[in-house]
Amino acid sequence: MPSDPRTQELRDRLAWFRWEFIRRNKAYQQEQEAFQAKFGGWFETNGYWWDQHGPIYSEQFWYHFCSEIAPAASLICERWDLTDPLPSSWQFDMESVRVERGTKILVPTHSSGDGRRWNLTAVDPALYPDANARFLKATGDIPDVIKPSWNVAGDPRVVRIEIDVAEPMQQILAYVQERVERQKSFYKTRLVHYQTTTGNQRRGWTNTRIT
Repeated sequence: MPSDPRTQELRDRLAWFRWEFIRRNKAYQQEQEAFQAKFGGWFETNGYWWDQHGPIYSEQFWYHFCSEIAPAASLICERWDLTDPLPSSWQFDMESVRVERGTKILVPTHSSGDGRRWNLTAVDPALYPDANARFLKATGDIPDVIKPSWNVAGDPRVVRIEIDVAEPMQQILAYVQERVERQKSFYKTRLVHYQTTTGNQRRGWTNTRIT
């Protein structure tokens, strides 16, 4: 069900006012300016995280981003309940949107900013120079097979899909969508058959005369 436009407008307006209050706060200005002074040069060279046209960090830069920048951003976001530690000089329109360098950015007060989106981890390429070793280190605690909490044998609601992560993302998504749609069609057919069969059985029982 689509959301009420008036509710969305009110949510945008409240987020706008809250950001206007925070960005004028001297303490936030000092924290954000310190963040920018420490990492701004790095972002100017390698790209800002909010840029929809990039960036694509190298493995070394991604490790630096996760281990140095993300914890600092997380502290600011948690303290001020923001999604992003954006400059206090940034103003947003009344729909809580700002266009910066061709990218539409949502006001950081629009949703709860508990900092969890900044809890990032990466493997130091200096310690694990081999790509396969970094992959195993990063995924070592993930089980090879995640078993569901119920018996899926013969359950038409469940489909097992195996994908090759080396394939292009668009091809992977198209394959997954095709398999899911096929299984949903199969499930609907089984459901109709079940309902028809059990309905006939109930009617047969009801019409049976016991002598």
